[in-house]
Amino acid sequence: MIERTNSADIEDSVKSTLTDFLGDERGDDLIEYALLCGLMGAIGVVAFPDIADKMSAAYSEWVSSAKDAWEPCPPAPASCP
Repeated sequence: MIERTNSADIEDSVKSTLTDFLGDERGDDLIEYALLCGLMGAIGVVAFPDIADKMSAAYSEWVSSAKDAWEPCPPAPASCP
């Protein structure tokens, strides 16, 4: 047999469930960290192309200056300083 419930009981049940759900703070930290990680990821996706070009230019400059600073040793029998 199907029980009939009135709309006031259903409304009270929905209000009670929503109040319990909104008042429950378990998992809030996890959600905040997930949102923070998502924001950082989005910023990284937007900023990486510009940063990648600057990093490439800086590394290329460092490599060329390191190559220019290197002085090979003279052939044997002379020794390196």
